[in-house]
Amino acid sequence: MDRKINKKRRRSKMATQLQATPTLYGKDAKEIFNEINRVPSKEQRIKIREHYRKMFEGVKTKGPK
Repeated sequence: MDRKINKKRRRSKMATQLQATPTLYGKDAKEIFNEINRVPSKEQRIKIREHYRKMFEGVKTKGPK
């Protein structure tokens, strides 16, 4: 009887299916499209890059640089 319980515990759980992404129309679709196509300016890119470099200053990397 103990053997059956152990076998059940070893089973891996099945992955569940994801729901389909809803189709967007009108105003919502335009907002999403504009957000996807937005590119930061040169100043914004520099600011973002500096921010991430400060955040990851102490992180050690594996292997040669």
